[in-house]
Amino acid sequence: DEALKLILKQLIREKGYMLLIIDEVHLLRSDEILAFLDIAETYGHQNAKLSIILISRNKDWMTVETERILSRLNEKIKLKPYNYEEAKQILEYRSELAFKEYVVDDDILNMISQIATDHENMRHGIEILRKSGLYADREHLDRVSADIIRAASNEVYPTFRGEIVDQLNDQELLALFGIARSLINKDEPFTLVDDAFEEYQIISETYSIEPHVKMSFRKYIRTLNQMKIIASKTVRIEEAERGRHLEITLLDIPALKLEEFLIEIFNKKFNS
Repeated sequence: DEALKLILKQLIREKGYMLLIIDEVHLLRSDEILAFLDIAETYGHQNAKLSIILISRNKDWMTVETERILSRLNEKIKLKPYNYEEAKQILEYRSELAFKEYVVDDDILNMISQIATDHENMRHGIEILRKSGLYADREHLDRVSADIIRAASNEVYPTFRGEIVDQLNDQELLALFGIARSLINKDEPFTLVDDAFEEYQIISETYSIEPHVKMSFRKYIRTLNQMKIIASKTVRIEEAERGRHLEITLLDIPALKLEEFLIEIFNKKFNS
């Protein structure tokens, strides 16, 4: 507060101008934000020409917003979240700066970009990349895997809750199980809906459950996608006979960990 007043007095003497930008302003208390705005207002009539830009995500801003603060704001500008392409471009740049070649491949960057886009939080994506790199370095790994990304994502911003399975019926759980098993078998960040459906059929038979048709399976995929348990997108497979297919990945929990979790659930349900 005192430091800012000294700066402003200097600006007044020199007839200068200052633009003060405060990012993640929600980390300040409401009264601290108000103090900055009061200073700007107090010295403004003396032609200090002080402008303040406060930056925060909308959900975070709501925790500090008050009527007094709103009355002192001249304008609110809503910025659109980064889209998938923009998020990937940022992550590619950060990856090139931080990692050796081939440590983070394109599929991994696609996966992190999808997570950042779904959560509308670019910092989340950058932090996942950082934590994944630290883990790979600590474990002396020469590449970052999909499960490292999922574990880092859950550490940065825990979104997978065990109790979420209570909202899923048996067929939706089997569909999720099929996705996890397919990802494990392929050992890749993404799997295709056809491959996941095959695993779903095998798992259903293992527990003596009648598997549903593929159209129903796709409906379960949409449900899981809406609940942010998975992410899916349509891609074109190069082979002409295969055409366009749905590509699926888990967002916030490693496939092996999810498989263990679901095995425990199904063993209790059907083998007790």
